[in-house]
Amino acid sequence: QIPFQMKFINEQSVNFLLEEAPEMPRLINYTEGHHTKSFIRKGIVGMLVGSGGVGKTHALAQLAISITTGIPWFGKYPVEKIGYVFMGMGENSEEDIHRLLRKVVKKLFQEEITFFDKNPLLEASKRLAVASFNGTDSSFICKGQPTQSYELLLHELKEREPEEGWSCIILDPISRFLGADAETDNASATRFVALLEKLTLELKGHPTVLFGHHMSKNAQASRNTDQAAARGSSAITDGVR
Repeated sequence: QIPFQMKFINEQSVNFLLEEAPEMPRLINYTEGHHTKSFIRKGIVGMLVGSGGVGKTHALAQLAISITTGIPWFGKYPVEKIGYVFMGMGENSEEDIHRLLRKVVKKLFQEEITFFDKNPLLEASKRLAVASFNGTDSSFICKGQPTQSYELLLHELKEREPEEGWSCIILDPISRFLGADAETDNASATRFVALLEKLTLELKGHPTVLFGHHMSKNAQASRNTDQAAARGSSAITDGVR
């Protein structure tokens, strides 16, 4: 049973009407004039949508390297704080993940790495955890209920959680984790999003959960890039950033 407790504002430890709210937690920023603003929030569930082969997986891998090294994402978006990242790859073997990450770091650092006092990749290797779900049934939800795959992942994330917590959980592509029902059924998709939200709530780092997702055929044909471009259930789009 889900615990639920209603409180009046004056019963809260902080009065929401009278006291300033804490600043929005940030993962990745952008600069506008002299102001730094949040580009990707900390503690949300979000998705990166694009057609096949455009580089979603590479973009997410670059994000993982940026968070674990502190270098700006795409050389443009500053990292709020160096942190820990888990990457769960559904279509990549461990060798594929090795090739992907090596390709990313060679492009990002090139010859400049010799100018660092300490190789940042040595430190990043202590902050980046990876797992291949290739060849396995890794659906998180079946008939509206969390599967053993989901429970095992949540348990492992808690067991291996660093002292300061995870900053970001990356899952790519999300079709490997959705399950057949959640791909097309709004009710199942809503429950699936709730399972991802549970990761942000139950892990002490309150990480951002980001996943790669494909565009629908209609969106590709019409070159539609707005919020409705994602494939499958509308509840996935409506439930995440």
